[in-house]
Amino acid sequence: MGSKKYRNPEKREAKALAKANGRSDTVGQVQMVANTFWDDARALYEKSIWAVEYTHGHLSNYLKAMLTNPEAYAKMNSNPELISNINLLTRDIGEHTERLKGIYAHHSHKSGGSETPDEHMAVIRIHGMYHDAVEIYESTIMPTVTHIFEQIGLIDEFIQAQQAQPETPTQDTQPEVTDVEVVETIVAIEESTAHA
Repeated sequence: MGSKKYRNPEKREAKALAKANGRSDTVGQVQMVANTFWDDARALYEKSIWAVEYTHGHLSNYLKAMLTNPEAYAKMNSNPELISNINLLTRDIGEHTERLKGIYAHHSHKSGGSETPDEHMAVIRIHGMYHDAVEIYESTIMPTVTHIFEQIGLIDEFIQAQQAQPETPTQDTQPEVTDVEVVETIVAIEESTAHA
């Protein structure tokens, strides 16, 4: 039997080199460069979950603090749009968390880097899924959070304005001035502005 003839000299050289190095035929296979793609995907999942937890936690803590104030509680309960937005946000965060967990399920058992072209393509697909999830987070969750904070800010401003307004003194509540020097200073200022 004669030797195999190769139409492509590069292919023949690659096969000879692989045989000389004691490896199986690597012709047609792609040599993967060392990478940390699976670890990067895990870090992306962790950052995404942290962002959701941070947003939800920060807003929850702020709302809890406001609910301890009876005036704020009454204002919040009388605002159906705010209540609707809070319910919408709760639903969106739940769906987003499930979306992230679903993506993570594709690679939770992986670590290190991708070793084959098929794994590399899977990592690219997973990163694309995370990218889509980030876009959904930025386009649905963050605008709702911003709107809720705007609504809460208006309530907070209203309450602060109410608390900052001095009560109109009545005869019973007017403070009695007992310091003679203060009275004399006030009388002197009133007299000097009256003569001017």
